[in-house]
Amino acid sequence: AGRAGGAGAGGRQGAAGAGGREGFTPAPIPAEFAKRQGAVSAATMDKIKEFVNAGGTVVYIGNVAMQAAQVFNLPVTNQLNGVGGDKYYVPGSVLRVSVDNTNPIAHGFEKELDVFFDNNPVFKLNADAASKGVKPVAWFNSPSPLRSGWAWGASYLDKGVEIIDATVGQGKVYLFAPEITFRSQPHGTFKFLFNAMYLAGAK
Repeated sequence: AGRAGGAGAGGRQGAAGAGGREGFTPAPIPAEFAKRQGAVSAATMDKIKEFVNAGGTVVYIGNVAMQAAQVFNLPVTNQLNGVGGDKYYVPGSVLRVSVDNTNPIAHGFEKELDVFFDNNPVFKLNADAASKGVKPVAWFNSPSPLRSGWAWGASYLDKGVEIIDATVGQGKVYLFAPEITFRSQPHGTFKFLFNAMYLAGAK
């Protein structure tokens, strides 16, 4: 909804959040479902943690990946901490990352890959990450990763990690910072999600 509205094709004004349908008013969400919107409750997160520790797999995509890193207390930080909007901005562009395709979550990928990135998280792994079961799967390996679109201050991304494979208890947490399923468009990265689903049930 944040992208809708403004001048459309031929300069026509679209209705914000309504796909250009002027006068459209969405029906209110029924009360029994409205309470499910927004942040996940602490009680629900406790159940998710139990699920993972007992051998379950969870997948986080996009901006929630940074929140998940904090929830599971993973040894990572935000590489862009302290970098303001006057220095850095990547509003929906295609960037190149390097991939560890020996990791099962990256099965079927080449060693480099283009991803759709929209001001998504950029992780920096702590020195003890490997000993705590946290592995980088994809990362920026250049100060100039732009492939299509535009990126302001892209050099701040260099060496930042974009995909993480974390062992938590007996389970797995996969953090996919790029928009690997954005509007069903980035076909080149769908396989990460499919691999995660297959691996969740693998022996």
